[in-house]
Amino acid sequence: MADEIVLRMDRVSAKHLADMLHNVGEHLAAGQRIEPMDPDESQRLGRVLHDLWAALDADSGAQAGHKTA
Repeated sequence: MADEIVLRMDRVSAKHLADMLHNVGEHLAAGQRIEPMDPDESQRLGRVLHDLWAALDADSGAQAGHKTA
């Protein structure tokens, strides 16, 4: 499918991503503060986000208006 973006990540990063998405949704729904991530979670999810932006940029052929570190 032409509009499909596929990312590969290790199981630990995938678990951190699933947990983070769930926690953000639950905290927003309850109006609660979102707790900071530990450094390992933050680094792993940062790499996932970097890869996602790179895939989106490659797909569109243009910068999406974000900064990658």
